[in-house]
Amino acid sequence: LGRLIRFWERARLMAIPASDIVRSMIGVTMSAEIIALLVGKPHHGVILAADPQPFTYAEAAAARGQLPFVRLPRPVTSAIQFIVPSIGNRLFANSFLVDADNFARQHGLNSRLYDDIAAASFV
Repeated sequence: LGRLIRFWERARLMAIPASDIVRSMIGVTMSAEIIALLVGKPHHGVILAADPQPFTYAEAAAARGQLPFVRLPRPVTSAIQFIVPSIGNRLFANSFLVDADNFARQHGLNSRLYDDIAAASFV
């Protein structure tokens, strides 16, 4: 997410898909909260965690309000996914952690994702 915000700030433009995506993301603040929770109450096994509120480009654009955005039509995003799948799929494919598997959701942690996106500065 940091790389994406850095790219948006350098380009002074947000290129977002016309049909929005939904992705599970985790920001620095949420990561720190989960680590603090685990220090106080150790957990065994694999932990899957993401911000309880999923990432969408529309909400990220709203959080970064000062940057203009352009919507990329589906043929453009499909071409990027075909030509460079490693980048295209990271940018334009849905990837969502269901609530039942989300450690943050299970422990009642509040969303911090868009606060982190709004506050991020990588100039």
